Amino acid sequence: MRISDNEMKFRLAELLKENSRESTVELARKLGTNRTRISRLLDAMVSEGWISRFTIVTEMENSDLLIAKVSGLEGIDQDKLLEHYELIDSSFIVVLFYRDLHCLDGVKVEEIRIARRRVTGNAVSPDWSVTCDYCGKSVERNPIRVMVSGRVKYACCPNCSLDLKNGRKPLV
Repeated sequence: MRISDNEMKFRLAELLKENSRESTVELARKLGTNRTRISRLLDAMVSEGWISRFTIVTEMENSDLLIAKVSGLEGIDQDKLLEHYELIDSSFIVVLFYRDLHCLDGVKVEEIRIARRRVTGNAVSPDWSVTCDYCGKSVERNPIRVMVSGRVKYACCPNCSLDLKNGRKPLV
């Protein structure tokens, strides 16, 4: 069964989160497809806004972070902003390195917190439709990720996960 482009984009995004510098040949091998398809999907993901940049994150970049709620971004050096989020009340959450605290001078700050380290999760976006690679059912919540022969496979339940791990032939 051929995996849809949309689901392939999701799987590609997961692999790129782990290593954004991986070659298209290696990505294609891990996803069980060809390099041409991966290149086409990567171009589409960039143009559609799925991917805003390819970057390397070092452990140093995940520590000693300042998280602040501010009324606006005016006056904050944009080159120092690691991330920012616009909230429903039109205020912003900004993330900077603690050493860049001075960038908030003159900005109306509602709250400041210091994070010792940043930890990212593996949540699956509810906008993407993922199907189980064993039984073909649509996965309603977070799929179970299974490595099979160096490829990421998705299962809807522990039983399907075990069948994938044991190399049983998929039902679909």
